[in-house]
Amino acid sequence: MITKLEEKKQSMYDTVLNQFEKTADLMGLNPNIKKILGLTNNEIIVHFPVKMDNGEVEIFTGYRVQHNNALGPYKGGLRYHPTVDVDA
Repeated sequence: MITKLEEKKQSMYDTVLNQFEKTADLMGLNPNIKKILGLTNNEIIVHFPVKMDNGEVEIFTGYRVQHNNALGPYKGGLRYHPTVDVDA
């Protein structure tokens, strides 16, 4: 059974996209610019093996989302954390 709290839970991406939509509408952003800024340019997912101290090999996943480079190079870095996914 899904609780009310679970029904309302949104991904971080959905939350940011909703805030962007509201802000763009409030400021009267040109619809063409809104369309460009509302999408990501690249979503990069990497998987890489690491030999652990105990000799076992673990596969780790990293994420990099690049939004817009219109004003210069992309900023930020890869995200490596057990709780991170492409939405976070």
